[in-house]
Amino acid sequence: MSDLRVSSLISPVRAACGRTVARLRALLRDRRGNVAVAATITFVPLVASIGLAIDYDRLSRGRDGVQRALDAATLASAAKAQLDTTLSTNVFNANIAGLGATVSDLAFTAVGDNINGKVTVSIPTTFAGIVATKTFDATLTSTAAMPAKTINSATFKSVSAKGAYSKDVFLFTRDASGKIISQTTVLTYRYTYKYGTGSSTLTPAAGVTKTMTVGAYQTYGVGLVIYADNSYTGKLINPVTKYSDASDSSQWIKSSGTCESSSGATFNVEDGGDSDFADFVYKFNCTLSASSSDKARLTN
Repeated sequence: MSDLRVSSLISPVRAACGRTVARLRALLRDRRGNVAVAATITFVPLVASIGLAIDYDRLSRGRDGVQRALDAATLASAAKAQLDTTLSTNVFNANIAGLGATVSDLAFTAVGDNINGKVTVSIPTTFAGIVATKTFDATLTSTAAMPAKTINSATFKSVSAKGAYSKDVFLFTRDASGKIISQTTVLTYRYTYKYGTGSSTLTPAAGVTKTMTVGAYQTYGVGLVIYADNSYTGKLINPVTKYSDASDSSQWIKSSGTCESSSGATFNVEDGGDSDFADFVYKFNCTLSASSSDKARLTN
């Protein structure tokens, strides 16, 4: 949006028009006046008034044109879901051709999910230079929101697991109504008891990754299936399913980091035994792309 101040032009226009009207009234009252002289005197402010109006219209169109160019430039980057200064600059320059405006301090920045644009515009005046200012200066800004990003690829890596309960880690997605669209097991821990000894296996093995493609969704999360076999022999019975978006999630899972960062997110899981949140530890990395259902849009 512009912080342009137009009162500096409106006031001279109003004042000049007012003086013209006053002179015309005086001329009509004074029959002895020299009509030619009066007409000449009246003509000057009349022309100035018309000139100021023309200037104001041209300056307004110039300002609006630069604003539209800045809006198009911020939207161009926002549509890519990332700041592309070269693209935004090229779009801006292509749209200000022929506007008769001088621009400076053009800048584009990314703040959170927004692309911000800012530019200083200077438009020379013609008639306004006589009574007001020789240039019309303003700082224009524009903000465009990037489309929401969603996961298109998810990678899971087992770090460690323990306990007498077998467990499954899964990734789930939901639609806008909250209904589960998909639920895919990505990691498993199996405990077995045989001939007086216990053993465990991880699939994939610790340090080995599993990558999957993620379809369209509204929300997503991770979950855990705990097979609560209280005979502690590793049977896959009494499954208890947990979801990370449930109200009790803090009781069984802790996380740090974000999946899209280079180091990924780390999840520590508790299966209900000793509350050390070390019964399943894994890493989650993901790649993001702009959602096909969301579009870049101007917010300011």
